[in-house]
Amino acid sequence: MKMLDDYKAISIPNIIRYLKLQGWDRKANFPSNKLIVFDGPDDINGEKIQAVIPANQNFRDYAARVKELIESLSELEGRPIKDILTDMLNPNVDKLQVRVLSDISKDGTLPFGYAAKLISGLKDLLISAACVEENPQPFYRRATKVGLNYADNCRFGQTKVGSFIITIESLVPSYSAHPQQLSLPIDDEEMVTEPFNRRVIKRIQRGISLVEKSVSEGDVAPIVDHYKAGLNANMCEALLGLKLDQLDVDLEYSVNWSLNIPEPNDVPNKVKIEGIAFDYIESAAKVLRNTDESVKRKIVGKVVKLSASDLEDEDDQYGNRLITIKTEINDRPIKVNVPLNLDDYKQACNAHRDNKDVTVQGIIERVGGKWQLMSPERFQVSEPTK
Repeated sequence: MKMLDDYKAISIPNIIRYLKLQGWDRKANFPSNKLIVFDGPDDINGEKIQAVIPANQNFRDYAARVKELIESLSELEGRPIKDILTDMLNPNVDKLQVRVLSDISKDGTLPFGYAAKLISGLKDLLISAACVEENPQPFYRRATKVGLNYADNCRFGQTKVGSFIITIESLVPSYSAHPQQLSLPIDDEEMVTEPFNRRVIKRIQRGISLVEKSVSEGDVAPIVDHYKAGLNANMCEALLGLKLDQLDVDLEYSVNWSLNIPEPNDVPNKVKIEGIAFDYIESAAKVLRNTDESVKRKIVGKVVKLSASDLEDEDDQYGNRLITIKTEINDRPIKVNVPLNLDDYKQACNAHRDNKDVTVQGIIERVGGKWQLMSPERFQVSEPTK
């Protein structure tokens, strides 16, 4: 595609959105309806710099005028023309760029074996980050459907020369275009208002910044203590998959945030994993894998739902009988499905009837978008406190 064709492909709404987000003000009562005019920052004489584009994308000079605008914006913002062009053409993606800093990439190429390893490891990182964002826990035993779907929906952007740079594009919904996508249910009681895909990329950046902090402090605590907002064991293991045993490899992670929603100010735009950092990541993964927090726990709560396809089928130990307990985990209300044997299920029915609490032990995992207690044991009905 010729360069002018690229400029012609930029829609007027995308240009308007970009200028507004950069602080330009549209002149509402400009006398000509054939032009769209914005007032920008002051020039050296204190006069407003103006941006002018044709009001119709079919006008003959549309591409030339957009080209002039982007060249001017490049000077004003101190950014390359291609970056502004990319932002206007694709305003609805967060771009995670991973730069390989090593002797093996100094000419802008990579050995094929490491390139394949890098792509596989980054996909594992995306999957694990989405899984942990859906359900923050020190580690998980298998990837969830949410994590797998998120990674499958990311796009592999064009690679860039510069010690070799890989671009991953993560779709971000527009506030105005897709308001229904702005909330993700963490459980039945709580909603988070920031788009899920944006939170996944933020988690990666935040987590790697905590690796930098661990290295500077000489302690894995910054990683381990903040797994709910950063890296868990699975994410650490995905990062370890990007390491080269024979050579030192530094990886720099940077993000160009989507123009559709405000840029976050609570995570760094650029973070780096140096060779020594992999030792801290490996240690943190082992600590998080050994934590008790997501292994086996006791839950206490009320039975809010009962389900049994065949109450008297004693040959089926669990499958036909399921209860739902409303409880709290880390001060958050959630509902957990618990399969029970026949005797325990009958006790649960009585507890539901009498509005009594029940207790049971097991491993809580996310299954099909719902919480489920694996390997339940020691089910009992709590006696009311006097």
